[in-house]
Amino acid sequence: MPQSSDTEGDILIVTREIPPIGGGAGNVAWDLAKGYAELGRGVDILTMGYGDLPATEQRDGVTVHRVDCARRQADSSYMREMLRFVLNGPATLKKLAAQRAASGKPPYAAIHAHAIIPDGLLALLAGRMHNAPVIVTAHGSDVPGYNPTYFLRAHQLLKPVWMAAMRRYASVVTPSCYLRGLIHQRMPNAEVMVIPYGIDPQMFSPPGERNDAFLIASRLVERKNFQLFFDALSRIDAPQTVHVVGEGPMLERLKQMAASMPQHEITFHGWLANRSEPWRALYESCRYLIFPSERENFPVSLMEAQLAGMTVLASDIPGNREVMGDAALYFPELSAEGIETTLRAVLNGDLDAAAYVAAQEGRARMIHQFSRIAIAKRYLALFDRLAAGESAQEAA
Repeated sequence: MPQSSDTEGDILIVTREIPPIGGGAGNVAWDLAKGYAELGRGVDILTMGYGDLPATEQRDGVTVHRVDCARRQADSSYMREMLRFVLNGPATLKKLAAQRAASGKPPYAAIHAHAIIPDGLLALLAGRMHNAPVIVTAHGSDVPGYNPTYFLRAHQLLKPVWMAAMRRYASVVTPSCYLRGLIHQRMPNAEVMVIPYGIDPQMFSPPGERNDAFLIASRLVERKNFQLFFDALSRIDAPQTVHVVGEGPMLERLKQMAASMPQHEITFHGWLANRSEPWRALYESCRYLIFPSERENFPVSLMEAQLAGMTVLASDIPGNREVMGDAALYFPELSAEGIETTLRAVLNGDLDAAAYVAAQEGRARMIHQFSRIAIAKRYLALFDRLAAGESAQEAA
């Protein structure tokens, strides 16, 4: 039964991915959608199609509408597919508007986009159709400077579009102060709210017995620095078990490094659908999550690991700190040597007490501070204030 809510009106969410495809941002969008539905809102999602996923479906009180974009991979989308999403999406938006009018439903009360571009461009169109405020949550790569290795040229070309979109949103939200700072480097006077990601507290079974295995669950790109972890691991003679979940440009290099370490059992699982049984089993059975990234926004995999009761071994960077606080074991420096130091301390039992405390505090932190219902309520309050005519500054 939906929980009581003071909010009224349906919400349209525009996000190019939700489970079973995509990564962290898609999972965040889906958890928020379910949170809105549980709080009594009608929720529609406009997203990318993929494979044989149905064009329209009802899931957990949410109606999903998929746009054919000829998406090739489940784990990520590419520029050409994003362009198709923007070009093909308006037809679905017009169809939704016509269906609502024919059935006597009022226009959407708010439009929530996940990504400044390209998703936000469709959201702005929907906002004009329904005369509704458009709120955008930035997730990282949609912000210039966050991922220059892959999107530097794209952001240079799309700078006028990005700037114009930013000026038109009723409110801009980021999950971290770090990402807000990057936006302010480009637009110093932009009004940006910080609302952290939410997570489903019931995602995992209560923590039980674990094996002393290490888990990597991420897109395998260079800035994540899993190659540094493998370099550190190669210097350790005692056999270790490592599970790698994910795909990406660094996959072959990591496999080559793993082949040079016959003393360790390293299993590459490829891409696993988020929250699938194989994915969940790894989070519930492995003891340690490895996350040596050099740059992050508000990593969902860290939230998932802490909720599962894992001990996180991570780089000491602002994005990681905003998620975990002190409830993690941080590498003394982001290098193979720094990671090796932490690994040896863990394997020697020197950090057993700290690891236990970190796991307990991390799980409690996720449940009490980042539940999806609590975060959904914060967004709904923002939507209501904007719908009542308050400015973004007043609504904040």
